[in-house]
Amino acid sequence: MKRGIVFLFLLMISAAVVFASAEDVAMFKLLYDNAGDYADRSAILNQMMEARLTGAGEFYANALNKLVNDFINLQNTNNATEKEAAADLAMVLSRLLGAEKYTPAAGDLWRLVDLLGNNYPLAKAEALMALGRIRNMTYLPRVIRILDALNIAPNNDKLNEERVAFGAIIALEKFHDPSGFIPVFVASEGRYSDRIKTQAKQSLPYIAENPTSFVLEIIKGSEYNYSMKYTALDSLNRMARLDKSNKAEAAVAALEQGLAAKPPSRPEQTTLANIRKLAINMIYSYKTADTSVYALLERAYDNGFDDTEKIYAVNALGSLGTDESVDRLFNILKTLNTKRQSGAIRPQEEQIVREIISALGKTKNPKAKLPLQSVISTNYTEAIKRLARTAITEVDKK
Repeated sequence: MKRGIVFLFLLMISAAVVFASAEDVAMFKLLYDNAGDYADRSAILNQMMEARLTGAGEFYANALNKLVNDFINLQNTNNATEKEAAADLAMVLSRLLGAEKYTPAAGDLWRLVDLLGNNYPLAKAEALMALGRIRNMTYLPRVIRILDALNIAPNNDKLNEERVAFGAIIALEKFHDPSGFIPVFVASEGRYSDRIKTQAKQSLPYIAENPTSFVLEIIKGSEYNYSMKYTALDSLNRMARLDKSNKAEAAVAALEQGLAAKPPSRPEQTTLANIRKLAINMIYSYKTADTSVYALLERAYDNGFDDTEKIYAVNALGSLGTDESVDRLFNILKTLNTKRQSGAIRPQEEQIVREIISALGKTKNPKAKLPLQSVISTNYTEAIKRLARTAITEVDKK
């Protein structure tokens, strides 16, 4: 059928088609089957899309199956124009099948992804997105592998790689399966342009409502750099609907990892310290019943990157309010008391003494009175002793 005739038919029916029916689909199918080339077929399908037809999934699937078989033959030709037209048709069919969520088409959509290779990234991206919308879970691991490979690709063709990556990210968002979280997270922090990274960040909440286990995998994984670990922990911390216990679990793990690592470079040391500080502040905010946290916080104080980290550790211990936290604070205070008595204490350390006094008062734990009394009996300034007396009063108000 000549293209002009096709468009004439389309103009005649465009005003008539308002609601979908079997007759509408049959009419478009007749036009499609008699169309002369891929461009004509694309025009017919675009008209169906504009008509908002539903229930045409089987027709689209049959059309895709024929097109996939055509692609196999087209690989042996040098007709670039025909190949481009076929890819455009594939893109439209993928979009329509995704909208229909027509599950039987999943196999041919994946065959299409394979056949398109790296030559037609927009069509490939559309096929991936259709797979995500259909949600045939058989193909989820394969989409993940595509994004994993792109995340570490050497940037040979950035524009085309980003087009496919975008399709894979949207597909994983639509699959709504937590196993897609890590590759999309890596994409959000990876080598892509801001457009792709922004989309990845926006997709993450739809992929996993509780990504704690995946964040823990990132925090503990040697294949992730410190910047990614920090971002993963910070992202978890910012999830308003996530349970506090999940946030605390991730924070304790991050603090443990942050204390164990010994990076050689100053920038890495600074990033690692920021991970620990974030983890400590999360422990302060969310609390935890994990008893390993006491030793970790004391180590964070002893090995703190700076006085800020030390103060954070003191405040986190105080926020826990347990006998164990009071004992750990007293251990720190004893060392500072000894320094004060010998005249070796630094002004910054006297500020830490003030922080410990405040933390002990906030515990509301009667056991805190003994370490506070030790401040009063040491040769601190009268101002610091007054702070200790006030803290004792706070404890007594429990």
